[in-house]
Amino acid sequence: MPRLQSALLAVQLHLTASSAEPLANLVASLGTPRVLLPFTEAFVDGFGYGSSKRIDLCPNPKLITVLCNNVVPAIAGELLLKGAQAADLDSDSIRAGVTAARRRHIYEIMIALFNRVDTLPSDIVALSGFNRRVCPAAVPFSAFLEEWLPYYFDRLA
Repeated sequence: MPRLQSALLAVQLHLTASSAEPLANLVASLGTPRVLLPFTEAFVDGFGYGSSKRIDLCPNPKLITVLCNNVVPAIAGELLLKGAQAADLDSDSIRAGVTAARRRHIYEIMIALFNRVDTLPSDIVALSGFNRRVCPAAVPFSAFLEEWLPYYFDRLA
């Protein structure tokens, strides 16, 4: 759906543009663009992360991939729950899909923890547990999507 694709791109560009000034202030106050490294999932610094205090935020294409692989299917799931077709997509369904994506923990990953065990052959490891990691930006990013993705979808009608 070109309209949804355009809305997704608009949201990413809006995120980058609205983050530029606060992140530039953060870099200026801490004196290094290395403070941007936790934000590389959303955007990258066109100048790199060396010693320069200047930044040039560029959208990271990985974010669109995450949205397309995780949020868009959640939106489609909301349409299916309503018994609706793709042509019935509206801002309420998009908002519900973003909420459902957060509820389904799409911003989390499970990391398996393994141990070597002396009683097993040397090429075998034992699963000792799982460690769940949550993206620290999950809550603010979800709120941003809930507000702006339906907005841009409506404006592109």
